[in-house]
Amino acid sequence: MKFKNTTLLITITAIITFQIALADQLTINFENFVPDVPTTCNETWSENGIEMEFIKIDNSLNYCGWFSFNNSNVYFGNSNMALKTDLSSMDFISQIIFLIADDPGCAGDGLTTIEFYLEGNLVNTFISNNQSFNPEFVIFNNDDGLIFNEMQISTNACEGVKIDAISFTYTNEPPCEAEPIVNARSGDVYVDNDCHGVILTSPDGNCFRTKVINNGTLFAEPVACP
Repeated sequence: MKFKNTTLLITITAIITFQIALADQLTINFENFVPDVPTTCNETWSENGIEMEFIKIDNSLNYCGWFSFNNSNVYFGNSNMALKTDLSSMDFISQIIFLIADDPGCAGDGLTTIEFYLEGNLVNTFISNNQSFNPEFVIFNNDDGLIFNEMQISTNACEGVKIDAISFTYTNEPPCEAEPIVNARSGDVYVDNDCHGVILTSPDGNCFRTKVINNGTLFAEPVACP
């Protein structure tokens, strides 16, 4: 009985440890600016290690809109600007919770567009339609298992968008070790585990594992050459 109890305790501990390692959370509150609060477009800052900046949607236009920070929130307008956020420090993001008011001035007119990118390519678009004077929770669940490393937020609202916080649930899983199992001369190569892929060698001698996300988009990650 003592052995069984010990085994059960180890099993429960292992499950709890696995769950803790499986997911983590990070919240941007727009109050911990490093190094300083931005004053114009293309000035980068970071919070909790996440780099952000306001960018021009149309670079041919000089005006990049307006923005302000107050009471731990960011409030920005709809004139040729977007909030760009670097998410490359998080391998897989399963959920994003926005505390957001899509049109705090008019409360009933505009929408907020949230775009996700992988290496500069658009992966998915999420629309927030919280018509309220005060920020409320809006949730994006990544049920399709999309991989992305950048997020851009823009609005067409007459009074812009106000964001109190953005919270990420994510995982940073250790990379798979290279495990070559077959040399194919003809036909298809089938990989039955999404942790592995096809390893290719670049001209400079580095190796990259090619994998695919749920919408069929290919991407490559660096690995040790086998």
